[in-house]
Amino acid sequence: MTVDSDASRPFRLGFFTHVRGGRDSRQTMRDLVELFVAADELGIDVGFVAEHHLAGHQAGQLPSPLVALAAIAERTRGIDLGVSAIVLPVMDPVRVAEDAAVLDAISGGRLQLGLGTGGANLGRYPAFGRNAEDASRLYFENLEVLLSVLADEPVRGTEDRLSPQQENLASRIWGAHGTVASARSAARHGTGLLFGTADLNARAQQLPVVEAYLDEWDNAGATEAPDVFRPALAPRLGAIRMVYPARDRATARAELSASIATMATRVAEAKGVTSDELSFDEVVAGLNMHIGSPDEIAQSLIEDPALFGYVDYFLAVIDVVAQDNRRSALDQLINGIEVLATRVAPQLGWKPRASEQKVKA
Repeated sequence: MTVDSDASRPFRLGFFTHVRGGRDSRQTMRDLVELFVAADELGIDVGFVAEHHLAGHQAGQLPSPLVALAAIAERTRGIDLGVSAIVLPVMDPVRVAEDAAVLDAISGGRLQLGLGTGGANLGRYPAFGRNAEDASRLYFENLEVLLSVLADEPVRGTEDRLSPQQENLASRIWGAHGTVASARSAARHGTGLLFGTADLNARAQQLPVVEAYLDEWDNAGATEAPDVFRPALAPRLGAIRMVYPARDRATARAELSASIATMATRVAEAKGVTSDELSFDEVVAGLNMHIGSPDEIAQSLIEDPALFGYVDYFLAVIDVVAQDNRRSALDQLINGIEVLATRVAPQLGWKPRASEQKVKA
């Protein structure tokens, strides 16, 4: 597939949050709603939340993202509501289809349904009666059931069909994949491809996955998608990158020193070294993280080899916050997406959605 290398190629802008917070889960959920409301008012196209099961409050507090997104749907009007990713191997795909159809109806067709094996959740498979070694097989088996149910086919050999019905959710289904083989399978099933996992080198590891996905679309297409969906399906690429805006790179280094130190271990493990062998900049690069002033971030994103010219969606991870007693974590997150929307993304050719009527609390 021919790729446009122009950094100004149109794309949709979104944010991604792991929904971390303190021990007050009620406040965490209220903050999540307010984050989406702020992003909606800025004209951001989509917000994605992560799914974490049986995890501590700092790892992620959202085991039931579709429930949370239903509440968010009632406070927003234009922003799409994304999840990345439903851990499909441990779920009943019929129930996922039902929940997704209900949320899509509530939100007026704004659901972006990300599915995956859930790398951060692999250790919890036994709690759901599943073996992590079977993750890939279970994922594609359940994906085929899910797609058939959404296509209004009889459910598992019965005469029953999905209710409520939905019309075009299939064109808003994503697969989170990090291997060439799974990316090719995603293309054949007609799903979009979400990529950008930290610790995967953008040029050496992510770009081959992206190119394999596009190649499969060129040479085969969505051959394993239900027939009814195929005319509306097209390749879709969504890239996830960590972003931290500050006055300049030096300020970002100072504000992030503690956070980067705690994240160094995962980069070290991926590189086969110890964390004390890595410099600050090496950890930042290993996390696919872009930091500094808005101008520095924009230039850094342009130079990323697996982003613009390929992606239809750019999703900025905004979870990293500085230890700042003057501002709450929510204030920092909202400031981060505001800088992203007003000072970074416009340099890359993005324009906000037309303003929507503000939703009252």
